[in-house]
Amino acid sequence: MEWSLIVQLGLMAGFPALAIVFAQRSGLGKWLSPVVLCYASGIAVANFGLIEVHEELARTGSELSVLLAIPMLLYSTDLKAVLRLARPALLSFGLCVLSGVAISVVAALVFGHQWPWAWQVSGMLVGVYTGGTPNMNAIGIALQAPEEVFVYLNAADVLTGGSYLLFLTSVGPRVFGWLLPPFPESEKLPAHPEPPARMFRHWRGMLKGLLLALTIVGGSVALTWLLFGTLDQPAWIILFLSLGSVWASFVPAVKEWEGTYEAGDYLLLIFCVSIGMLAHFGDVLAEGATIAGYTALVMLGTIALHWVLAALARIDRDTFVITSTAAIYGPPFVGQVAQVLDNRTVVFAGIATGLAGYALGNFLGIAVGNLVYLLLQG
Repeated sequence: MEWSLIVQLGLMAGFPALAIVFAQRSGLGKWLSPVVLCYASGIAVANFGLIEVHEELARTGSELSVLLAIPMLLYSTDLKAVLRLARPALLSFGLCVLSGVAISVVAALVFGHQWPWAWQVSGMLVGVYTGGTPNMNAIGIALQAPEEVFVYLNAADVLTGGSYLLFLTSVGPRVFGWLLPPFPESEKLPAHPEPPARMFRHWRGMLKGLLLALTIVGGSVALTWLLFGTLDQPAWIILFLSLGSVWASFVPAVKEWEGTYEAGDYLLLIFCVSIGMLAHFGDVLAEGATIAGYTALVMLGTIALHWVLAALARIDRDTFVITSTAAIYGPPFVGQVAQVLDNRTVVFAGIATGLAGYALGNFLGIAVGNLVYLLLQG
């Protein structure tokens, strides 16, 4: 085996751990998150000739890491609990999902004839603004988006998503309060910061989760082969994978496996390094601005429409903010935003709807992408 192949494999598997440690100890986590560092490392390796990049290894690593990450992240989904949530949280989350779908479709129909990737990007953005980045990457694979689209769109998501997060953790709640009523003080509990999670302390649960994820992935691939006689059906593989993962979330023993969510996050960082290795820096500079502008348009449109619909439905400010956070970023950022709101009561609603978004995002994104494609063809 060539030394460059060994080094590349080591970087893909090991650099995420270095990125996590650096982000935690440097105090720069908000600006140089592990996601940013992992993408940057992959792009640097590919474009500055540090080692010879084996594209097939990078492509395989990116696809396999996302497929395994989906079940690991979905094991903790509690759809029954989501159905028992208070009406405002469910309604606000539903309005956010509706806003994301509507704006993504409209944007694609307006710009799709000028831009060949619009239908794929719109489907991916529905995923990210319903559940989060895992859905965006999975939908991209299902819609057979080119590798460069992953890099451009993830970079644009980091830029626009980071800007909105800074807004949410600063003046955002006050701005949204201009149209929305306050959260009932009688139900409000002050929020307290939680200690940071420690990686790999529950290795037994993580190993069990990984073995089950391999089984679900294998079953999804086998079922696709049996039905279609080919594996060139990524949309069906992702759909079967999502269904199997949601089914696993109903098994009590699976929910007791600790560390599976953290393992899923780590697999996503492996994806970031791997997909970065497939990027060509010159192309990113030439094409990235277009996708960044398109992403910002869809994101701002989704947030604005959600805000207006929430105001019409008389949803309180804290519920709106926490469900917007859950839909756009997923559960990991719920606690941080709840601290800004100084409202611990909304944490459960945010985590539950965020996990539900992970489960729904793949289905909605694939459906919207294919719908837009058909509309543009017609």
